[in-house]
Amino acid sequence: MFKNLFVVLQKIGKSLMLPVSVLPIAGILLGVGSAGLSWIPVSVSQVMAEAGGSVFSNMPLIFAIGVALGFTNNDGVSALASVVAYGIMSKTMLVVAPWVLGLSPDSVEIQRLTDTGVLGGIIAGIIAASMFNRFYRIKLPEYLGFFAGKRFVPIYFWSDCDFCRYSFILYLASYWYCYSTFF
Repeated sequence: MFKNLFVVLQKIGKSLMLPVSVLPIAGILLGVGSAGLSWIPVSVSQVMAEAGGSVFSNMPLIFAIGVALGFTNNDGVSALASVVAYGIMSKTMLVVAPWVLGLSPDSVEIQRLTDTGVLGGIIAGIIAASMFNRFYRIKLPEYLGFFAGKRFVPIYFWSDCDFCRYSFILYLASYWYCYSTFF
């Protein structure tokens, strides 16, 4: 049991190395660009700051892609599936959270109660990778042959197990405001 847990945790650690490897150069760009050094032109500083800031503002998506690639032996279709998974998860939570929390949609959006951060990206990447590993060899009828195999995974994600997905999203939406303080 512990050996299997160690193998899974080791795989998660390896898959997190790709997104983490991007962060140092993004931090350097953001820091140098925001420092306002006199020997760097203002326009160059702004470009550097925005380039570094774009990585940090998209960290959940970067982690979703990195985890999906790590769990699927670097298959690019899993990266697309993780982007679709994260987009569906974040937008669905934005719609479901007001129902669960009993708040107006504006207050949910203003308080950023559905912002799952990096943990949400990791969850979306794990879900996308597990679906990819399950469905990448699927066969469809001949008239749907274009969508068979690896192309099926990103398409199928939005329709997979609506009840399970909505119950998970309801759980996250109802308790995330407590956890978001720490992440």
